[in-house]
Amino acid sequence: MDKKQVAILVVIVFLLGMTATSLFYSHYLVENVMIVEMSLEVGDKLGFNLEENVLNFGRTAPGVNSVTRFIEISNIEDYPIVIKIKTSGELSEWVTTSEDNFVLEAGEIRKVDFVAAPPPDAPQGEYYGKVRVLAMKKLF
Repeated sequence: MDKKQVAILVVIVFLLGMTATSLFYSHYLVENVMIVEMSLEVGDKLGFNLEENVLNFGRTAPGVNSVTRFIEISNIEDYPIVIKIKTSGELSEWVTTSEDNFVLEAGEIRKVDFVAAPPPDAPQGEYYGKVRVLAMKKLF
């Protein structure tokens, strides 16, 4: 193959990749994105915080306890929506969710648990992260 054929092949592969990506993401329309802050303090004593606007796991000992909090997600639309949940930040590796990808039917309310479990070697201190809840409408 000469350089011209290689260049044409690279362009074709690139265009096919872009088309496939575009088709995949065009099946959904983003309806709403919600960002929720998370926090956890690792220490030698237990504590709690019941703030409602954040996922505050309070204080826990490393490797001994896990802390569970939840959020309720509701679909007020008259059609199903796809929910995708992703955690990020330094706390994200210690947090698991009961569900992170599901369909919420019209009028349905679902409770999603978040469990924070710092490993035994976690240094004492405060840790933070975010939860992103993406609500999408399936187009077809």
